[in-house]
Amino acid sequence: APLLTGAGLYFMANTGTYSLRLLQNGRESIIYESGAQDVTWFDASADGSVIAFLTTGAPERELHVLRAGDEKVYYATDLGLSYLQGFALSRSGNEMVVMDDFGSVIKVSAGADDPRLIASTSGSPGFITWPCD
Repeated sequence: APLLTGAGLYFMANTGTYSLRLLQNGRESIIYESGAQDVTWFDASADGSVIAFLTTGAPERELHVLRAGDEKVYYATDLGLSYLQGFALSRSGNEMVVMDDFGSVIKVSAGADDPRLIASTSGSPGFITWPCD
């Protein structure tokens, strides 16, 4: 679903593969587009200064975090997980909760050079969302 932030409206577009775009002041710009990878999920901070998205199509899923023009790409092993199933970004853009395919949910700092585990739990959530900041 499209996501309205202080930076504009983020949305996915099918252009042969699924890309991530931003509609701002009546102009559309490409945030991420690849002929080999699809964007499968995205989330943004409330002010739009941090955006994170999952891609598939490479040998393994990638979690991209864009902050102040800097892009970090994480793999499941970077976060101590076996697989990247889904995630939610906090409204401030400073933290994420990430879920693997076994239902484990962890909370990590977002965009840090060395993501660190803040908390961990297990279970079988069908989806995750960030309830509040």
